[in-house]
Amino acid sequence: MSYKLPFSLSRNSPITEEKVAATKKKLREFFTKNDIHETTLVIDGPGVACLGAYLVPIILGYDNLLKFKEIHTFSAGSYALFWIKAFKDGLQEPNVDFKKFYHWNQRQHGLRFGALSGLTRYSRYLWRKILEKEPTLYDAKQLYRAKAAHYPFGESMKHWNASMLPPNWHLWCYDQRSKSFFALGNRDKQASMSIDATIEATTAIPGIYGAHTWEQMQLIDCVFSPGFKTFARGILRKSRPLIFCNMSRNKTTEQTLYIKAHSSGSAKQRVNGDILRFFGGLGHPEYIQNLGLLEKLAKLEPMRLDG
Repeated sequence: MSYKLPFSLSRNSPITEEKVAATKKKLREFFTKNDIHETTLVIDGPGVACLGAYLVPIILGYDNLLKFKEIHTFSAGSYALFWIKAFKDGLQEPNVDFKKFYHWNQRQHGLRFGALSGLTRYSRYLWRKILEKEPTLYDAKQLYRAKAAHYPFGESMKHWNASMLPPNWHLWCYDQRSKSFFALGNRDKQASMSIDATIEATTAIPGIYGAHTWEQMQLIDCVFSPGFKTFARGILRKSRPLIFCNMSRNKTTEQTLYIKAHSSGSAKQRVNGDILRFFGGLGHPEYIQNLGLLEKLAKLEPMRLDG
């Protein structure tokens, strides 16, 4: 009898030029049968290090993303949209070294290379669990994820707010107070919401970062909310034609294109393994390699769907 752990520290295969070419081919074949203006794009939550979920929107480019009927993102899927717009606007700082980003992000979380730093952080969490009713690993008021999103672009993105999001973009989170799913985007109610708040709200993992408070709402990463699977299935079932950048399966039919973001087992293994690597202070060379490749792709002209 064999057993599968819910996490894996095995290395994932890096994104290759062949993978990029194959994905472009799938997209062209899909759009020969389906109109992009009638198509829905869904970007699943990829965890802290699975950049393969961003491959499709980066290949398509910002201009094509404006053409979709709807775009829905869960969790860190929102990062892809912000970064693509920032690259489109030419905001990247000239001296940014993407090879240093992963470890920089660990350091700003108080982590140092090596498992001891992760154990130290976890021991603090256990102590807070004794003292507090709903402890978190980090202070929810610290903008860890927003700072990470700004990393390649300096101060430029800090002036953005939700009013700049195209009306077909729907970035989902979950309000713990009203117990309902909440879409961030170009809506009258949250047009003034800063991009920092938007990033924090969509990626606020309970127990690690805690809820992000905005206008009496307690917003968390929707993937960790009650009923998320039912909610997500509702979006997928009503959406045809559909492109789904996901963590579980590859599948192609006449009106659906499912593209799996990684090649390292189940979604749970990949996401939990990446979380363990990151918060355990361990390295992730495949993430760094993938980030460099996607940076290059993001600077290219948008993919032409007719050739």
